Amino acid sequence: MGDKLDRILEIERQLISQGRDTATDRCVIDTLIEGLLHGEDIDIRERCASALRWVSDDSVTAPLVESISNLQEASFVREMAIEAVSYHNIDVAIPALLECLRDTSPEVRYWAIDVIGVSGFSDAIAALKDLAEHDSAVIDTGGSIADAATRAIATILESNEPD
Repeated sequence: MGDKLDRILEIERQLISQGRDTATDRCVIDTLIEGLLHGEDIDIRERCASALRWVSDDSVTAPLVESISNLQEASFVREMAIEAVSYHNIDVAIPALLECLRDTSPEVRYWAIDVIGVSGFSDAIAALKDLAEHDSAVIDTGGSIADAATRAIATILESNEPD
């Protein structure tokens, strides 16, 4: 596993140094998608999701959504896939993100709330209000689900204000 993880980490470092707007080799993208969906180790899958943030190709959205929607996947990997999808076509991910609002993992709910807020998807406001009023969970880093939902509602309302 060490060699594969080292290779993924090196790919991620190169992508970060190149910046998001750099065209990425299809072979690299395919390697990351394969690692995300079929990597034998949680660390490999999580680092592949992380590296996909830096790929400037929206063809990675569908595999990220697949990972997000996979309830058998570790929440740690799903959280990173949620963050990664925020750099791509969020609209495609909205149905999966809405499902995440009911996830048993507070961390998955938290990051889904954040990305939904960034998306400006106003149809999510009712579900977010419910979380703001009734979800008292706090994630490992101290973030509150209720506070995240309140911030997401404010962000959505701001983004939908007429100019």
